[in-house]
Amino acid sequence: MTSEHRSASGTAPDALTEEAARRLVRLQSDAVTDAERRDTEAWLAANPQHRAALDGLRAVWSALDAMPDPRPTDSVLPMRRNAAARPSVSRRIAPLALMAASLAVAALFGPATLDRLGSDHSTAAGEWRTVTLVDGSQVQLNTDSAIAVDFSGSSRRVTLRRGEAFFTVTSDRSRPFEVTAMGAVTRVVGTRFAVRRMDGSTRVAVEEGTVEVHCPAGMASAEDGVRLTAGETARYEQGACPVRETGLNVARLTAWRDGRVVFDDRSLSEVVGELNRYRPGPIILLDSKLGERRVTGVFDIRDPDRALSAIEQVLPIRVHRIAGYFAVLTGQEG
Repeated sequence: MTSEHRSASGTAPDALTEEAARRLVRLQSDAVTDAERRDTEAWLAANPQHRAALDGLRAVWSALDAMPDPRPTDSVLPMRRNAAARPSVSRRIAPLALMAASLAVAALFGPATLDRLGSDHSTAAGEWRTVTLVDGSQVQLNTDSAIAVDFSGSSRRVTLRRGEAFFTVTSDRSRPFEVTAMGAVTRVVGTRFAVRRMDGSTRVAVEEGTVEVHCPAGMASAEDGVRLTAGETARYEQGACPVRETGLNVARLTAWRDGRVVFDDRSLSEVVGELNRYRPGPIILLDSKLGERRVTGVFDIRDPDRALSAIEQVLPIRVHRIAGYFAVLTGQEG
């Protein structure tokens, strides 16, 4: 038996779908360059999933584009003649609206949905939840996260299927507490630590006590790994052993528990990726060059749009909000 506390909710597409959508919009643009076309061809050739994602969105795009346009009545035609002389803001970002619709459809069938279906506790984008497990341990689920719980008389096992969680573990030396993520196991007796799954890797950060992060099962060195104490972190790739990290601030990494996210000279692409975790509707950055701009600041993750507005004041970007759900970032001329 468990108890829970949660906050607001929403949904968000996965990173692959978003990247495919960004590339599709550029391919449809009159401003697309030969270099961008070649880059997309290389991206498609790198992984069959890339082509499947792009083809799926292209099919949705084609279906939407084939829908008949509503015809204005005679009474509104005179008012539209002057406006037709130059593209309106709506027409300039019309492809963005099509992409937004594609993302909305794709999100319904993305991996986030499957992860939640196979979990015991989960959160959507913009939602937080605290779960008290049967042994008294507490799990704080960050946005867009999911865990599966398997407790028995001799073991306490949690699988982080998606996202990030902070664990406050009740001490029980007869039953070590284990968290599995991407095959590797983090084992503790009683401590406070966070585990975060990212694209292709997982990070463990310790606030209090000691944890052991072991290599994935099946490896010759499965019992090897790293031992972490308070203030230390480790990271590992899929199917690889953990590696100790240096220079990271655990308090900053877990600032989400206080409703904050901290950026110190991070690229706009990284910032958008992080804010996307907390915004129910996706943030889409169309210009990869713009994504290289640097950002420093502390933002409230409960209001990602306010963070976007603040960034818009200091960087040469424009934020296009579509249907009160999507946010598309372009250069100021966009």
